Amino acid sequence: MMRKTLKWLGGGLLGLVLVVGGLLLVSRFWPSTTLQEEALAALETGPQRPGSNAYVALMTLHHESLDAAARRALVDALASDYGQWQQRFEAHWLENGGGMPTAPAPQLGGEPVAWVHDDALCRINEGGACLDKVRAAPEAVADALAAHAGLLERIAALSTHGHLRSELPLGPYVPLPPLQSLGLPLAAHALAHVQGDSAGALAGVCRDAGTARMLVTRSDTLVSTMIGARLLQAHARLLAAMLEEMPVDVALPAQCAAAFAPLSAAEMSGCNALRGEFEMADSLLALEARRIGRYPGGSWVFNAPRTRALQAVNLGQSCLPAAQARIAQDLPFQASQAQASVWRLECATNAIGCILGSVAAPAYEQYPRQLQDVGAELGLLNALLWLRGQPLQGSLATRLQAMPSGYASAQRPVLLAADGRGLETVLYAPRGGENRVRLPLPAALWEPAP
Repeated sequence: MMRKTLKWLGGGLLGLVLVVGGLLLVSRFWPSTTLQEEALAALETGPQRPGSNAYVALMTLHHESLDAAARRALVDALASDYGQWQQRFEAHWLENGGGMPTAPAPQLGGEPVAWVHDDALCRINEGGACLDKVRAAPEAVADALAAHAGLLERIAALSTHGHLRSELPLGPYVPLPPLQSLGLPLAAHALAHVQGDSAGALAGVCRDAGTARMLVTRSDTLVSTMIGARLLQAHARLLAAMLEEMPVDVALPAQCAAAFAPLSAAEMSGCNALRGEFEMADSLLALEARRIGRYPGGSWVFNAPRTRALQAVNLGQSCLPAAQARIAQDLPFQASQAQASVWRLECATNAIGCILGSVAAPAYEQYPRQLQDVGAELGLLNALLWLRGQPLQGSLATRLQAMPSGYASAQRPVLLAADGRGLETVLYAPRGGENRVRLPLPAALWEPAP
């Protein structure tokens, strides 16, 4: 009896081992999904980078009295220092199981950038309110701006470049350019308008909005893209605030049309920036694969190619034709949750990779939606600009009904504000509890509230 029981237990155990072994083999050779392959292909497709690279000019933005050769030399020195630091970082990661070395990543010129912090100046998130802030204390604003005259000139010169691409290998600790400083000219444009130079203010707003648009559509990190988005919104709101106080027959500078043109679905997808984020993820993924590969059986808990495919789905879904078709219809971007669970057979031999993928997945859905909101706000601005050129006949609501397509959608129509003094539309990624954005109408177009 005992022999039969042991034989039965041994057979059951052998069967269990065979089943588990079979499942592990199936898991190990589990094929990539169509979604993974499509996302990988989209992220590995090199983006178009028209025009010159703004990288050197932007990285050295806060360095005074340097010619082009000296700026180039500064960036080359940083690249050399960063390459040596990267080697130390990788050695530390491999030996200590992650983390960064005691010494931080090198900075341009050896010191962190000193950000411009002056309460008299406008912040990026103040938008149209910048005009009121400057009007309340124009002398203080003028004094604050005078201290940054050279910086303002260098920011203006960024408009000559066509894209932003890091010259350092993208990674989690790569030094970033001083992007926040790009909001400095907002106060300068507002001050020009307040002091009577509205033509100069309009030209400056549209020029710098073009730089912001370049960051949104042709830069290689989410940081630069999303700061560019905030800058583009800030310039759109400042432009609307200035136009509220100006006659409707004042012509806008030619560059305004390109700077504030509606965004395409591809531009609202943030795909260029997500390619850069994928490049960053790749650098850590390769390093982690080397580290885990040192341990016996490491390849059974972490599969680098499969984890890379998971990361591609997290980052690349907005690049796919189906997602861009949805964005083109102004439907809110939605990422597939197909790999949200770690309890999938493919994860049996890639537990670490699946955990990393499931943690990162929800973070990237918000960015295309925020860019869709930027697109909606530009549509709102273009509706306002169109109304300025229309005869003042009939009600404003009637004129809005005759508005050409392309400025709004069935999902988010342009709405007349309740007070008759602005245009509104709905946000997909609201901030601060506000689910609508509003731009003021020129005073000549105001319609009495019912």
